[in-house]
Amino acid sequence: METLSTWHKIFFQTSRMPKNSMKIVLSAKKKLIRNKNADYFLRVNVAM
Repeated sequence: METLSTWHKIFFQTSRMPKNSMKIVLSAKKKLIRNKNADYFLRVNVAM
């Protein structure tokens, strides 16, 4: 659950910074792809 809360924090932080949001989100996705739960996090991100 820590990773989920961290992902939410990252999302809210990026939403405040439109210029850097895409870069940060893409880098986060690349990191999550290595994670076993990457699919879940990507779906959550798309849902948002």
